[in-house]
Amino acid sequence: MQGDAVEFQVKDKEINTKRTSPTERFLAELPVQVAKAFLFEGKIRPVAFTVSEESLPVKDEALLQRQFPNMKRQLLVVGAEEPSEEIQNLSGRQIGVIFSGGPASGGNNVLSGILKALGRYNTLIGFEKGPDGLIKGEGLLISSKKMKQLINTGGFDYLGTGRTKIDTPEKFAAVLKTVQKYSLDGIIIVGGDDSNTNAIELAEFLSEQHNAGILAKPCAVVGVPKTIDGDLQINVGGKTLLPISFGFYTAARVYSKTIGNLLTDAASQGKNWFFYKVMGRSASHIALEVALQTRPHISLISEEIAAREQSLSDIVTYMTGVVVHRAKNGKHYGVGVIPEGIIEFIPEMKKLINELNKLSARLMTIKRALTDAGLLTENGFLGEQKVKELEEQYGVDNILTHPHILGLDYKISEIGFVAREQELSTRVKKDFIITAQELSDESRKLFMSLPDDIVEAMLLDRDEHGNLKVSQIPSENLLIRMMKERLRDMQQNPKRYEESGDLILADDTERKNFLKFVFAVQTGFLGYEGRCGAPTRFDADYSLNLGLTAGSLALGGQTGYMASMINLSSGAQPIGIPLAALIHGEERKGVIKPVIEKALITLDSPAFQAYVKNRDHWAEGNSSRSPGAIQYEGRLAAMMPLVVALNMKIITMGEIEAGKYPVYNIGERRDIFL
Repeated sequence: MQGDAVEFQVKDKEINTKRTSPTERFLAELPVQVAKAFLFEGKIRPVAFTVSEESLPVKDEALLQRQFPNMKRQLLVVGAEEPSEEIQNLSGRQIGVIFSGGPASGGNNVLSGILKALGRYNTLIGFEKGPDGLIKGEGLLISSKKMKQLINTGGFDYLGTGRTKIDTPEKFAAVLKTVQKYSLDGIIIVGGDDSNTNAIELAEFLSEQHNAGILAKPCAVVGVPKTIDGDLQINVGGKTLLPISFGFYTAARVYSKTIGNLLTDAASQGKNWFFYKVMGRSASHIALEVALQTRPHISLISEEIAAREQSLSDIVTYMTGVVVHRAKNGKHYGVGVIPEGIIEFIPEMKKLINELNKLSARLMTIKRALTDAGLLTENGFLGEQKVKELEEQYGVDNILTHPHILGLDYKISEIGFVAREQELSTRVKKDFIITAQELSDESRKLFMSLPDDIVEAMLLDRDEHGNLKVSQIPSENLLIRMMKERLRDMQQNPKRYEESGDLILADDTERKNFLKFVFAVQTGFLGYEGRCGAPTRFDADYSLNLGLTAGSLALGGQTGYMASMINLSSGAQPIGIPLAALIHGEERKGVIKPVIEKALITLDSPAFQAYVKNRDHWAEGNSSRSPGAIQYEGRLAAMMPLVVALNMKIITMGEIEAGKYPVYNIGERRDIFL
């Protein structure tokens, strides 16, 4: 068993075999591709990295010098054709690992890859529930016996995950204790952009502790790129250093199967429109991949909307135009794909949301001030005499006549009205919000025009960064409601729209088809069901090699790096990307913080251009595709993400149209746990 050479006071956790279906047992027995660099004399071994001559350009030199002076900026590459004997012979090393953020398919293969890199004489210790487990310091021994049952299956359920950030002196001190308790030589953080930002912060902290003599030996911190959103991609000077994060392709294929089924269903019954929102907090990579896979009649890309400064009205005009064109040709059905984060990319909505976020931050400041000053008594009363004084002190307009807006349950006086936030009508909230000093005239007008369900969603709690949780906003409902109003007006006043050129009806047949058209709509959100499915063969193989890379980096003491694999279609190679080169300053809760910038869709990318050139044709409805279920054996199992293949110029859209499909080739297939 892995880790037998070192004794630790760590927990053991059994696998729940009752949850292991025949499919999962089948998947666990499948061999996995291993890159040539990790194979030596037929066995899987770690690799030694050397510093490349290539230094990556940094985004904010002053920020790095100030906050990460100990972090390197050079790319790491495999230094020799054969693995270094020194790293192969290492023993007694203890490496910790956590999952951070939302789940993604391939996590179990990352753990399996790390284990294989560490070998028999080093130990892998997992910490449950993400950063919280690292803070609490309760380790879990990860062994080959356990991972043999979990490899190639989905979910983070063995270790769990969490969204806690290690961001206070107390939390950093707690992690330091955990490092000392288990004598850790390395920590691997599997996560997205925020989690990898936390990784470099922890790497800098532990380097400082070692340099100061507080930590007896170095502890390397390594990141692994994980997010279904696909917004961890790195391209520098025309070179692809990180093609995609693991979990993206599985989620996109799960959603594509559903969209493909809906396309067939819509055509079968011929009377319904389906509008489905797909996950993707900021970037629209998933929406683009789903569009390329299925070719729906309408697809929206948030980045294009922002770049072209399209308003809500512009978007509704485009969507309505597609619906009308199909309706007048007798096609009263269709499917639309909407990215989750679209609301923040519409210019006027983005401005409103930013202003509401500022208002939210001010309200929370006031709430803390009231509480810290002891102005709220135990029974929740606020002395009436304090109202005027507080209004003058905080410039809060009429907020203290609406104390419930703060989320505090208290009265103005003993006989005053008790107001709870959840008991308030949306109208009361609107009446308060429009008086706030943060709202511009344009935003105030827009806010008052929004339906109540949108307003309610926009006033819900912010995330840990003070930002709106866009998944809670039913953006698809807003667009559909506006489309219905536009269509109703067009059908009631067709001549007016014909005179303006916004409605073209060539003959009586088209007129009859359009006027009798009933806009019947079904909506849905494709999100959580895509995060923990059994990984595609691409994600299974890719994530295992990311684990091998991360394990090798940690064993080699390479701190502040993120694992990556390049050249995925022609024998992949492992590299280490310096996290320092990815950092830039971004405002979070009114303060500039170091963060890794999200990779959004660029409008000149081959994948986006392929979509643009074909979307009008797809809107006609003669090109829709149903990709079907994920394949685990056979030639279709080797397919890779279309956005990756197109952007890396592995394949062209013309070749895809001709029936070809992109295939990945990471390395030789091996049975990982014999």
